[in-house]
Amino acid sequence: NVKGTFIVKVDATCNGTLTYNAMSKDSETGDVTYYGFLAALNNAKEGDVIEISKKTEVEDSFTIPAGVTIKVLDDGELIAKKNLNVAGTLINEGKVSVAGETTVSGKVDLTEGTSATFTDDITVSGEMKIEAKAGALRDEISIRKVDKPNPDYKLGKDAGNAGDWV
Repeated sequence: NVKGTFIVKVDATCNGTLTYNAMSKDSETGDVTYYGFLAALNNAKEGDVIEISKKTEVEDSFTIPAGVTIKVLDDGELIAKKNLNVAGTLINEGKVSVAGETTVSGKVDLTEGTSATFTDDITVSGEMKIEAKAGALRDEISIRKVDKPNPDYKLGKDAGNAGDWV
């Protein structure tokens, strides 16, 4: 059992079973605190909510599994440096930034966050809610995949550069 820091040097070998504590459990509430986002994500089960309350950077691509919710709190920040696949739910109340491709087959709610930046393609087959705020004004849009286009939503031929929907 390792308590504290465990360092494996290059070309080192560990014999036997290595166990370490990557979480703690509150005996009164049953809440579990993981020491690292990926430890929490890898142990998440359907119905679990992972709350991000500080700056969290993820170097590799990752998936939010179906039935799992990641909630970025007011003071939290999630930085995905590669691809993000949302099969579960992503709720942003803080800041979210994705440098790679984002695939949504679950649900993304960006309506309460202060910032959301996606620098590559977003493929939606689930639902994505986006809110724009300017002072006291706000507007919200929901984007979801449909089986066939709705003929009521088409860009008019005479719309010109304005791109008004008719």
